[in-house]
Amino acid sequence: MKLARSTYYYRPRGASGTAVEKRIARLCAEFPRYGYRRITAQLRSEGMQVNHKAVSRVMREHELQVRPLRRFVRTTDSQHDNPIFPNLARGLIPTAADQLWVADIRRARAGNQIDCIARLRREW
Repeated sequence: MKLARSTYYYRPRGASGTAVEKRIARLCAEFPRYGYRRITAQLRSEGMQVNHKAVSRVMREHELQVRPLRRFVRTTDSQHDNPIFPNLARGLIPTAADQLWVADIRRARAGNQIDCIARLRREW
């Protein structure tokens, strides 16, 4: 017989981990903030032998990954006592060059300092 040695030693893989996939889906539904590391730890504590890369792959394929929470950062203080100036260019439609200039002032934090960045644009 002329068979390759790998044919003799070949071990077919089990079913594609459907029981593991179902358990991962149930854990993700029960603990929506659990990532693949905590899911892997939970499965191992339940006695399942599972690799963290396999858990990560299953979670990625079934879109069970945890999206990070976005922190809300307040950048504008609307409750101030300073005067609020009207927008004089709201209804203006420029018909020629240099009729409308717009300024944009931003504050950017760099370490412990706050830098002001000003930008001028010609709108026409």
